Amino acid sequence: MRKSSIILHWLIDYISFTRGTMQGYLHNTVPRHYTRSQATKKTPIILLPGLSLRWGFLKSLGDFLAIHGYPIYLVPALKSNFKSVAQSAEIVKAIIQENDLHNVIIIGHSKGGIIGKYLLLHHNQDDRITGIIALATPFNGTSLGKLIPHHSYAEFLPHGELMQLLQKNQKHNHKIISIAPSWDNHIWPQNGSFLEGAENIKLKGYGHHRILFSKELHETVLYAIEKLARKHV
Repeated sequence: MRKSSIILHWLIDYISFTRGTMQGYLHNTVPRHYTRSQATKKTPIILLPGLSLRWGFLKSLGDFLAIHGYPIYLVPALKSNFKSVAQSAEIVKAIIQENDLHNVIIIGHSKGGIIGKYLLLHHNQDDRITGIIALATPFNGTSLGKLIPHHSYAEFLPHGELMQLLQKNQKHNHKIISIAPSWDNHIWPQNGSFLEGAENIKLKGYGHHRILFSKELHETVLYAIEKLARKHV
């Protein structure tokens, strides 16, 4: 990709980042249509945002799924998702238990997908989680963390303890569908969302954040939910 194209795609992606961040701060309460959809018998969905992002970043996707009748559960206690992956997984586990959820599908963007895999490995002895749909998730880590002096980003360095642990443990990868953009400006090197043993889907769209607002991603997530739900039956 030419340098001019890379700069343009970074710019467009960060317009989406700004849009999602504003949504995150504007929406502090769970939308009514999310709670109404919880009365249905369809597969319960838990939405997990990425690092530094609030649940509202995923509101466009959540609205789309709620319109299709899926019960949507949020985890406001994650706030801007700066806690460690292990701490975040404990908080998500509590949401599952408090709401007595079964056959759950977790949809996680970026760090949210890592939290999802961690839950499968350490907090799914009761088999309440059916599967994970990971969106632009750095399963192989990302060297971007070297540029940001914060412990939350350091967790995702490719040779860090967490990434090495998750890469070595592949026993639940078949329960994960990894959806990635054609080019991801936050995952270095490229193709870092590829997860061996999982179903890997590459979209036509570009951008770590931009894809969350695309029709292509929404429809692909719908396909992934239906496929994971069928596997569990």
